[in-house]
Amino acid sequence: MLREDMLRLVCENTRKPEDTRGDLMAMVASVNVGMDRLGALLDRYGVGEIQRCSAAILDAGEAAMRAHIGRWTPGVYKATSWYDHDGVETERFPVPVTITVKEDEVEIDLREAPEQLPSYLNSPIANTSACVYISFFYLCNDQQVQNEGSTRAIKILTRKGTVVDPVSPAPVTGSTTFAAAVIIEGVLKAMQGAAPEAVVAGSARRFRYGFGGSDAETGRDFSHYCSPKCGFGANQNEDGWINVGGFQNPGGTPSASLERVEATYPLQVEEYGVTPESGGAGKQRGGVGGVFALRYRGTGPALLNIAGEGTLVAPFGADGGAEGAPHAIWIERGGERIDLTGRSNDVPLEPGDLVVHHSAGGGGCGDPKERDRALVERDVAYGYISEETARAVYGGD
Repeated sequence: MLREDMLRLVCENTRKPEDTRGDLMAMVASVNVGMDRLGALLDRYGVGEIQRCSAAILDAGEAAMRAHIGRWTPGVYKATSWYDHDGVETERFPVPVTITVKEDEVEIDLREAPEQLPSYLNSPIANTSACVYISFFYLCNDQQVQNEGSTRAIKILTRKGTVVDPVSPAPVTGSTTFAAAVIIEGVLKAMQGAAPEAVVAGSARRFRYGFGGSDAETGRDFSHYCSPKCGFGANQNEDGWINVGGFQNPGGTPSASLERVEATYPLQVEEYGVTPESGGAGKQRGGVGGVFALRYRGTGPALLNIAGEGTLVAPFGADGGAEGAPHAIWIERGGERIDLTGRSNDVPLEPGDLVVHHSAGGGGCGDPKERDRALVERDVAYGYISEETARAVYGGD
């Protein structure tokens, strides 16, 4: 039974009560559908048959994961992934990863991770485990492994009180986004030696920013949240995806309608497209990022708040490929450029300010000189790279 008074209490204690109510009711509806369908399965097949089938699915996931691991090169592999900052003052905050690949299982050792932070970048063990599992799902590219059974072949070692296994009280707001990207990157970087044919180069990290203020035209407060698209990393077989959602969260979330943004908020979209030269060079090129430029058209004061990773640490290249371009964000005001970072908060906006974000591109994979000339010419024609880059980086006339 849904208690309307409790729902109203929760919604009224958020910045956007109407949107929050819509999100919560959608969740309730999805749970109800799942409950109905599970009940129908139980009625049709019975508890025993459902349990037998569930066990078989998990066993198949385990077998598939062990088979993939058996094709990789056994050994001990190390890598270090980096946060842009520790959320307080230290830039380039490290997370070391050691992976031991055995005959049909892997061990991921995160015990060298630094102590937990006073900021929001800690990752509780449940989140850390999910990130490790996701990394191996990427490496396998096999739907059969995407269940809990496959995790039986993956052993995770952590040390309590660290950034990847904090103890309470510890802020963890950024765990599923910022911390997750760092952990996944560390695993993928370490696995380049064991499974180079399966590794995906680095992808752009989650980057988001919000506008807030009072709209004099409507007399109402407004807040608008942006999570623009970016570039994915390449692998040995394919170029990285172009201008899509964050690679582990929120994935393929669609961009807000530009027309709706302009109709609803005192904002005007002045540029929306891809960012040339942002994808890392390689035999397979990293996906290019995007450019998103919004002009503040309000008449009163407003604020810009940014929460993002990847302005200092660029998406890594794989197998000789180049890094992708990092995120860059700034304000253009009367001929002046004001550079910002992924933790610039409560930045005052003046009427007419233009906020410009160039999102990160993915890392490249393989030697750029080995890229197919037809693909290089296509990249020039599409505006992904310049003719100068085609000559200097990829070779040829």
